Amino acid sequence: MRRRLFRPIFNTGQIGAALANYLFYVLQGRRAVVLYTDDAYGRTLSAGFRRTAERLGVEATYHGFGAGPERAKALADAAAEPDHPAVVLGMVAGDAIPSILALRRAGVTTPFLEPDSIAGDNFADLFARSRRRQHGPDFSPTTSMRLRRSCSTAPTTKR
Repeated sequence: MRRRLFRPIFNTGQIGAALANYLFYVLQGRRAVVLYTDDAYGRTLSAGFRRTAERLGVEATYHGFGAGPERAKALADAAAEPDHPAVVLGMVAGDAIPSILALRRAGVTTPFLEPDSIAGDNFADLFARSRRRQHGPDFSPTTSMRLRRSCSTAPTTKR
């Protein structure tokens, strides 16, 4: 029997490349704004996106941020992008929730492309808890799922 390698998961750079391919081939997008946390996860995801986007001819601007004022500036810059391109999030759920909320409040209605760490049901639950803190106990998980669909374009699969 021949030995074969099967890779059931992707590394972070490959996730960034997959998001660029999805933007280009599925959404027919040609521009993006990439928001990423200035850590190993965010930098690697944005680098993978950049390599593939450049190869495909997708124009993108990149905004890395740490804590506090850097995040606010990156979000303001992303919201001010002309013609509102798709938004790629290179961050984990804890950073994504306040970022999505801030961008939606700023009027950004374009698609959000997110890594798998954000696309699961757990993210919707975190989103609901965050929104419930803002809007009170009447905010329901069903509302959260509608928000999730409006904030995400990447297909998800049940595991």
